[in-house]
Amino acid sequence: MRPSPFCILLIFLLGANAATASDLMQDRAATQRWLSQRAAASSMAPKPGLTRVVLPPVTPAESEQFIQSRVLPPNLNPRGTGTKSLVPSAPPSIAELARALRNDVDLVYEYVRNNIEYYPVWGVQKGALGTILDNQGTAFDQAALMVALLRQAGHTANFVKGRIALTGAELGAWYGVSTANACSVQQLLAAGRIPVAELFSVMGGCTAVSSLQIDHVWVKVDIGGTDFHFDPSFKPHTFKTGIDLAAASGYDATSYLNAAKVGATVTPDYIQNLHRANVRANLASYAGNLATHVRTNLPAGELADLVGGMKIAPHAGAISGKRHCRTRT
Repeated sequence: MRPSPFCILLIFLLGANAATASDLMQDRAATQRWLSQRAAASSMAPKPGLTRVVLPPVTPAESEQFIQSRVLPPNLNPRGTGTKSLVPSAPPSIAELARALRNDVDLVYEYVRNNIEYYPVWGVQKGALGTILDNQGTAFDQAALMVALLRQAGHTANFVKGRIALTGAELGAWYGVSTANACSVQQLLAAGRIPVAELFSVMGGCTAVSSLQIDHVWVKVDIGGTDFHFDPSFKPHTFKTGIDLAAASGYDATSYLNAAKVGATVTPDYIQNLHRANVRANLASYAGNLATHVRTNLPAGELADLVGGMKIAPHAGAISGKRHCRTRT
């Protein structure tokens, strides 16, 4: 499910103009310390052509302070002076989707909950329509989509901003990441600027996450005079590991490379005149073997069955039964 790590070759040249042996020893010691620091962070090292920024964690107080400090244009939402309403109407796709869902609260919730993928970024990124088009969105985006659908259906629906408590297992199933390292989880939340009130690890430090509290956004809807809370963006996933593609296709790196080098010129700097017929024949053979394996063993499979991945675990609650919400504060 993750790309194989890149091998990075680091070459360090000591200055040729070191005046004394002690200077040379100091240079070597400094280089060794630098190498040790790089080795400790090698898994997080930026790849060529990319710049990685490590952002500090955000507390709820810092997030709220930043939001309140933003200055909005004075005419952002002007009051109407004529008969024409300035309230924006929902796009046709919102209206049609609400109608297709029979204007039913539970069906609206289940549509967003079961079909829209979540990604951990704080704030609005796409809005209601963009979330439909991309089939993914933040907690704000998914709440916006559910609110838009419910309002289109004639319900009174609003946003709720609060704080949720999660276990490490719940976060892992929701985000689709390992929670074995609390420091990595903290960096993930910081990168998305998601406010973290508290985060505890099992043994302290960077051990596995035991519990945490983060700020979150969900939906409140009035049904028959009673407010019910729905959290459409919280959704656990099921995970698939995929198959052994090399075994299924019959690929062997050594034999493939040897066949490609037949008649070729190979030097430490370049390779020339690869045996194209052997390369094409082997690739065709691997493709045929893989296709046969899929037809035999995964006739109704999908991409995740081959290469691995995660999929939303669908909610299948009774339409007229218990309302679908988690305990929120």
